[in-house]
Amino acid sequence: MDFLSSTKVIAFLKLPDYNSGKLEIQYLHEHAGITAAVGFNKSPAVDLWATIGTPSIAFGAETTYAKVSSEFAKYNAGVSYTKPDSNA
Repeated sequence: MDFLSSTKVIAFLKLPDYNSGKLEIQYLHEHAGITAAVGFNKSPAVDLWATIGTPSIAFGAETTYAKVSSEFAKYNAGVSYTKPDSNA
């Protein structure tokens, strides 16, 4: 389902495990993307991902916020560099 231009909302649920459900919101732009996801259970964690870049270089990060402990459970970051092929 698209709310706004470049925004997508995804909800899914696996039966019979009702705690497996998750709501995900994605925003995609030509050079950036942001995603947030939250689970449908008693103590949901919030996952966040972000990426920005060009075809030759990109930067990305992800984190998970655990509501039960009120702290960030994981966090990662990365850089990608791609050198385009050249022909003589």
